[in-house]
Amino acid sequence: MYLERHAYATAVARSGEEAIRMAEEASPHVMERAVLLYAGPTVQAELLGLPAGKARAPLVVKAGGDVQVDFASGGIVLDEVERQLIAEALQAAGWNRARAAQLLGISKETLRYRMERYQLRPPA
Repeated sequence: MYLERHAYATAVARSGEEAIRMAEEASPHVMERAVLLYAGPTVQAELLGLPAGKARAPLVVKAGGDVQVDFASGGIVLDEVERQLIAEALQAAGWNRARAAQLLGISKETLRYRMERYQLRPPA
């Protein structure tokens, strides 16, 4: 676990902001590979095999749970949206799983399963 955190911290320190965001969405291990495989000062999204400046469909979640998506500008990847919602709920709840589950309207067990699925872990 220590080596995983160290590799990730090193990758974040050496990566461009766009590369970090894209890599976190693509795979939890992309940043670790970037540290091992790229020796330059900054890792860009395209060097990780990720699309640079990928157009995203605007997605808005309003209070009360209403969701609006502008599909005219492109599609979405539902897993990415779900992962981001869970991550934001966990952060808003201070990583209190019971509170995050309540914010999302799901059970603690469902939240635990999805945290494992998306490899979401509390900050070190």
